[in-house]
Amino acid sequence: MTVARVVRLVASTVGAIVLLGAFFLMEDLHARILLAIWPQYPNALPFQGGTMWEMGVRTVELVLLSTLLCVVIGIPLGVIATRPRFRDEWAPVVDGLVNAGQTIPSLAIVALALPLLGFGFVPALVAMVLYGLLPVLRNTAVALETVDKAQLDAGRGMGMTPWQLLWMVELPHSIPVILAGIRTSAVLNVGVAVIAGLIGAGGFGTAIVHGIDLRVPPLVWYGAVPTALLAVIMDVFLRRLEEILTPRGLRLRAARR
Repeated sequence: MTVARVVRLVASTVGAIVLLGAFFLMEDLHARILLAIWPQYPNALPFQGGTMWEMGVRTVELVLLSTLLCVVIGIPLGVIATRPRFRDEWAPVVDGLVNAGQTIPSLAIVALALPLLGFGFVPALVAMVLYGLLPVLRNTAVALETVDKAQLDAGRGMGMTPWQLLWMVELPHSIPVILAGIRTSAVLNVGVAVIAGLIGAGGFGTAIVHGIDLRVPPLVWYGAVPTALLAVIMDVFLRRLEEILTPRGLRLRAARR
């Protein structure tokens, strides 16, 4: 990766962090706007369950950690599922297990984690990983399976080993599709993080759940607005990351199409 691309990556990361942090610190302004819209709920805010900064940090922790685990688990499983020696035996098993996690509704996954792991951060994290794993794994497998066979043959003709083919040919050409799966997983996990407020995981889901229980609209919006902003910023940032990390040759080829 060139120095210019590293600088762009760092600048994009800092920009996303600053924008989120600035919004999380605007708690008083956010509360005043909501109370002006719903003056019939004068005592709804400030929320007693935590400041916007505390809830924001907890939500970001849940989303980032769950997405990281999805990447650490999903990409190796996607690679294994496409290797010739494992494809026939393991690919259907892996695909079936991950499909099951995606087929079950997110609320049901959170509820199923409760009796096994109790309340709090850990069961929410497990539920988010189960729900967000499929896009990463499936995109990795699809991307590796669709690498141009001529390029693989050229690599073999140069004497590359299977490991060298994977690292120097298959993965670089699969980066855009894999990153698209990671982006999808991260945005899905923002939604599951809200539902995780039902089991005491903290974050903006706590305010939303309390607002729904008490039928207090400003409290619901107090958690919903920053959650939506977080999802949008993560999507934009990961799109930018995808553009930066995609090899120049692939970007030029995509632009010619």
